[in-house]
Amino acid sequence: MVDRYTKAVLTAIAVLLVWLSLCTPGKRASARTDDLTAAVMSAQQFRLVDSQGQIRAVLGSIPAPDGPPALVLWDKQKVQRATLTLGVDGTPMLALADGNKRPRVALSVMKDGTASLILRGETKQPRVFLVVMPSGKASLTVFDDRGKETWSTH
Repeated sequence: MVDRYTKAVLTAIAVLLVWLSLCTPGKRASARTDDLTAAVMSAQQFRLVDSQGQIRAVLGSIPAPDGPPALVLWDKQKVQRATLTLGVDGTPMLALADGNKRPRVALSVMKDGTASLILRGETKQPRVFLVVMPSGKASLTVFDDRGKETWSTH
């Protein structure tokens, strides 16, 4: 007759053998491959983190859960540097900031096709404003550091 200790050891060995058979390298590789080739993946938000666990990018509705879709990127100093989003009316917008969190570039395309580019200096005042209308007509305006128009062409 087998004593309790021997039963426990045999049970542990059996469990270990089953576990090892399920965790063979071939099985893990095929499971990983299946995960990578999924046809559709759905989520409300995806976060990319660096090796220290710091968020470097977010793709999702911001503010969650019902805000517009956006892709937001942060640098290593945790400064938000780039945002690609849609406005309430569906207008796509790209905003770029410097390392001091100051907005520097804004690019958008309105529903009617009007495209605009705004370049800013160290202040929040626009320095260059470029607009191209759906008809192809363009205008370019240059401002001083106080926001006063210094040059323009239409």
